[in-house]
Amino acid sequence: MWGSMKIAMIGQKGIPARAGGIERHVEELSAELAARGHEVLVFCRSWYVWPVRNHRGVRCITVPTIPTKHLDAIVHTFFSILQAARENVNIFHIHGVGPALLSWLPRLLCPRARVLVT
Repeated sequence: MWGSMKIAMIGQKGIPARAGGIERHVEELSAELAARGHEVLVFCRSWYVWPVRNHRGVRCITVPTIPTKHLDAIVHTFFSILQAARENVNIFHIHGVGPALLSWLPRLLCPRARVLVT
């Protein structure tokens, strides 16, 4: 078994969830993983959340984006992946179809890390 891992959650708008299935899924999954001893980083869009640093044992990192319909998700995902790579995460968990378009980037930046897309 791997033991304790550092896991990045990328692609959701943020936590705590205000609406949406992906946000609720990420909030519950992240809290459960943190309760099991893993370090979980959730990358939140700056316009979605108020400045919260920790939620249910999960570290929340606010990342800037361009809050328009066509650029929001992809720009946020790009900057989140760059930040997660600097944090030396073991697992990049990318949520959503749009953010999945950049699933190749973590493999390039951190070849030993695992990438999971849901």
